[in-house]
Amino acid sequence: MGPYRPSSCGVSDYVKLLSEALEQRGHHCLRISISGDKGSTFDDLRKNLPEADVISLQFSPYAFAPKGLSGSPLLRFATSICDRKLHVMFHEIWIGAYPVAPWRQCFWGWRQKREILKFLKLANPNWVNTTNSAALYRLKTEGANAKYLQLFGGIPISETKRPPKDKSYIHAIMFGTLYEKFPYEDLIAKICQLEKESSRKVQLTLVGIQREKTGVNILRKLAEQAGILIQEKGQLPPDEISLNIQRSDMAISTTPLDALGKSMSTAAFLEHGLPVVAFDDGDTPVDELLLGKRFEQQILLLNEIDCVKKLLEIQDAPDRSVFDGISHTAEKMLAMFS
Repeated sequence: MGPYRPSSCGVSDYVKLLSEALEQRGHHCLRISISGDKGSTFDDLRKNLPEADVISLQFSPYAFAPKGLSGSPLLRFATSICDRKLHVMFHEIWIGAYPVAPWRQCFWGWRQKREILKFLKLANPNWVNTTNSAALYRLKTEGANAKYLQLFGGIPISETKRPPKDKSYIHAIMFGTLYEKFPYEDLIAKICQLEKESSRKVQLTLVGIQREKTGVNILRKLAEQAGILIQEKGQLPPDEISLNIQRSDMAISTTPLDALGKSMSTAAFLEHGLPVVAFDDGDTPVDELLLGKRFEQQILLLNEIDCVKKLLEIQDAPDRSVFDGISHTAEKMLAMFS
């Protein structure tokens, strides 16, 4: 993986939580990071890689290099581990791999794709995984023998006793960065429809650090014009985030449907039992989309005409069950390696 920075890096959070789950099951895990700031490179790793039953490389191009290209050190590392038991987990692949991508992204992504595919050819991994439909479709299209591995949420479910919900409101929650390329106008229209058909106001809560301000500014403006209530809580400890999710009736994700699987915040919503409203941007063929049977009934699309109807049906359903995603993924990995 790249620089190890839990609480400020999703891949680091993933590694921390997963390695802890594996260690609880009696397996020793050594975390090694590639960090240019600390003088750690793929050449260093190649020369000092310790013995291990399995090497699990958590791959994200921009975590390894500022421009997403690691060059010859990555390929030399690939050659050095071609005879080892190797697992490659793609959290991100190359950029520009979607229709109407800017030409600069397409060109840079073409270079990244060449490097990644050459790495896979040289390293000859035993297992290749990714978390989402978009990356899986593009890897398989290029001939990689990649398979889906479910991403877990980074927010453990709090057991603190929570106060009863205020039934006079429908509580919606958004967690993490609100991306600019999201149909906020459609979201506001659906919320207004939900308020009308339920005869209840919607209270929208924003939790977490906003790395990009454009999306949240658009949402604020549209919500104010429509009279929708918004409260912003910023960064909170995991236990408090869990309590806020448990108090909510629904969640909204600004990650497109085909990339939904790589969002730890969306995974946290699903594991807490919330219905999640997302959108399909059409970048990946419909027959290549996978949601996982466990959560397919919880994911609703803004694009669907009956989105509000489904939401109201779910609101009236009995209490939803929760799911331990970390344990699930840990067990899946162990079964895969055995």
